[in-house]
Amino acid sequence: MGEIGPLTIAVCVKFCPDTAQLKADPQTGAPRLDEAPQRISTFDENALEEAVRLKETHGGRVIAVSLAAQAPPPELGLRVLAMGADERRVIVDTTAGRADALATSRILAAALKRLGRLDLVICGEGSLDAYNRQVGPRVAEELEIPVLSHVTRIEARDGRLLIHRALEDRTVIVTAALPLLLTVGQEINQPRFPTVLQIKGASSKPVTTWGLPDLGFGQDDTAEKMSGVTTLDVSAPARPRLQIPIEGATAAELARELAGKLFEQGLVKIE
Repeated sequence: MGEIGPLTIAVCVKFCPDTAQLKADPQTGAPRLDEAPQRISTFDENALEEAVRLKETHGGRVIAVSLAAQAPPPELGLRVLAMGADERRVIVDTTAGRADALATSRILAAALKRLGRLDLVICGEGSLDAYNRQVGPRVAEELEIPVLSHVTRIEARDGRLLIHRALEDRTVIVTAALPLLLTVGQEINQPRFPTVLQIKGASSKPVTTWGLPDLGFGQDDTAEKMSGVTTLDVSAPARPRLQIPIEGATAAELARELAGKLFEQGLVKIE
């Protein structure tokens, strides 16, 4: 790898409900968000891992920046730091859960500007819950820096970054000067699991909490008010169970009965 010197890298990290454990209300179909545990958005873990690897290779520091309706669970905040971030900045706005990509990117960009000169900003391609894939490019637009999306590999060469991008039918390799914003997916790396010592050491790293006024927004501004899109309703479609009994004296008979019922319902086909 060519030398590019110490890097100041910011990573946008979202905390969201674990969709693998999300259940819908049986009466209304609305997601039971309060019952699902929080987690770091999947692709943001990859973004953080890549930032830490670049820091380990070239030196510098990694700053994790988050927008949340309330402070995330302590164990998640510690995990971000234990994975290698040097500090965390959290923007708290009670309406953040109802913010669209426009408001989210404006707020995150304002926070990133407060950090001073950044060499690199890394975002996940999309969030685990919404996955609209807009925030990274919109943040770059607000910061007035170039953006490269769908990044699968990052190298340094002659003072610039060599970026591998996965498109629909090919891989494109480009060189880019800093500052730069990149979006990454799960193909780029395997996020590390922090050790117990790393988690303990993370408790001494700095965490700063900001409100919107700290970033230059008005006292009456909220993430929801800044949004251009309002989500009216989210619900899971009703899918009543057929509740067809399967009877048989042996495992083989049960299997034949089950296969027959599935065939009758058109759920399996014999070709």
